[in-house]
Amino acid sequence: MTPDRSGELARRDPRAMSIAEARAAVCELLRRVAPEADPASLDDTSDLRRELDLDSIDYQNFLIALHRHFGVEIPQREVGRFSTLEGCLAFLRGEPHSPPR
Repeated sequence: MTPDRSGELARRDPRAMSIAEARAAVCELLRRVAPEADPASLDDTSDLRRELDLDSIDYQNFLIALHRHFGVEIPQREVGRFSTLEGCLAFLRGEPHSPPR
C-alpha cells in the first residue's frame, strides 16, 4: 500500500481487497501507531496489544486509524475483535463474529 502525496494511504473498501492487501494496510496503520513495532512479523492470532506493547492510547489511536482509513464504524461491542490481525481482517471484510478459540 503506497501513500499518496500527503503521506496518507489511499482509502479502499476492505471487502474489495485481497486478504494480503488488507493485512498489509492494517500492518501499515499499526506501524504508524507504534513505529518501533514490526506488525508484519505477527501471527494472525497474536494479541496485538501484548505483542506490540500497545498501551490503551496506542490501541485507541489504532482503532481511529482503521476508522479513518477504511471508513468503517467500529461499534463498542466489536472493539475486542481488533485484538488480533485475524479479528481485524474478519471485521473489515464483513465476516460474522465468531467466538474466541
